[in-house]
Amino acid sequence: MDSALSRAGAVRRVLDEYTIRDKSFIPLNVGNTHWITVVMHNRKKQFQVMDSLYPLDTVKALQLAISIDMEEANRITPGKYPDVTKWPITAQMDMPQQEDGNSCGLFVIEVMEHWDGERWTADFTKDTVNARRRRLVAELVLSPTNTLECVKNKICDIAKKSKA
Repeated sequence: MDSALSRAGAVRRVLDEYTIRDKSFIPLNVGNTHWITVVMHNRKKQFQVMDSLYPLDTVKALQLAISIDMEEANRITPGKYPDVTKWPITAQMDMPQQEDGNSCGLFVIEVMEHWDGERWTADFTKDTVNARRRRLVAELVLSPTNTLECVKNKICDIAKKSKA
């Protein structure tokens, strides 16, 4: 793991993903059953946990993985990148909570759009999340990059029939 290639990969991750902006939003799958958002807030020097189901009090594994990348980058450019192992991990408590077992990914999207690292830029509720579910399906199916025209046409026909 100490090859020049792996060190270069760590430096690239540090530059492209972690340090280029004030905040990095990281979708994190917990136990292969639930998605949360972890915000790496560089200006505040903290990790913020945004969880729509139950607050987690630790994201240590992610913090450790990022710190390993930072250490690798610091081997090439000593002292340039922070030691994130000392950053606190805080749970954001004032966010809407899901009431089902399958909306966590949609909550992750809402967090990425509406959390600025200190406050919510817009209100959202479980109803907002459910409306996004319908919009997201339509956006994916009707996207210009979806080349399955027959599927698009069938869905448009179904939509026309339901309006009639």
